[in-house]
Amino acid sequence: MSAAQSQSQKRPRRQNRDSRKRGTKGKKANKLGLSIPGEDANGVSLTSGSKSSFLDACDKRPKEPLVPSTKTKAVKELVTRWQSEAPNDKIIIFTQFTLRAKILGRMLSSEKIKFLYYNGDMTVKERRKAVQAFEQLKLIKVMIVGLRCGGTALNLTCANRVISVDLYWNHSIEQQAFGRVFRIGQKKETHFVRLAVNDTIDQRILRMQLRKMREIDKALQDTCEVTKGLNLADVAELFGLTEDDEDDQAGIEEDEY
Repeated sequence: MSAAQSQSQKRPRRQNRDSRKRGTKGKKANKLGLSIPGEDANGVSLTSGSKSSFLDACDKRPKEPLVPSTKTKAVKELVTRWQSEAPNDKIIIFTQFTLRAKILGRMLSSEKIKFLYYNGDMTVKERRKAVQAFEQLKLIKVMIVGLRCGGTALNLTCANRVISVDLYWNHSIEQQAFGRVFRIGQKKETHFVRLAVNDTIDQRILRMQLRKMREIDKALQDTCEVTKGLNLADVAELFGLTEDDEDDQAGIEEDEY
């Protein structure tokens, strides 16, 4: 074999290696550019979560706007307003459901807002990487966090604004989630917003939270009064099987500390 033939055979191999390298760089650029609907800045798209024909249809028509819900519109309004008022503040969005997280991710992608997921469907390595990126990268202002996965044992004082999308019957769980930012080391004023929709289960959960908190206060006051757990009447109220005598008020409840 001549030297010329040997060189001609080596060149394509180098070209193939170069093309593979370029392809890898392109893939990373796509991830950072949020090219896939609902994909976060680390390339996580929560594909292992619950499936939805609604989201599948949205993915097939990415140029069409995502049909909004009441809470999705409220989150969008809060995030855009906060980014306008305080562009350096970071925001955490807590939700109980993977499907809700996916929808919120697509909404943020459509608004060209860079964000990160922190969810139980992610690996430990992916969750650790998400926290590091959220703390270190100034361009990423929003993180969508699973309430049961990230509501405890995390220090997220790099953020100071919190949105709780899905109410939880145990108010202390929500307080624990807020404690991810309202803790020692926080240097900014903190904001905590809970979303509640009128004429839905949200109003019943709010009433249950208030009742449970009153019962806890009675127990801590050492008045020897016996408190009750969740009974059939409580469950019936949650599912709307009892008559509501109270005048429900819709809106956003915001606390500042």
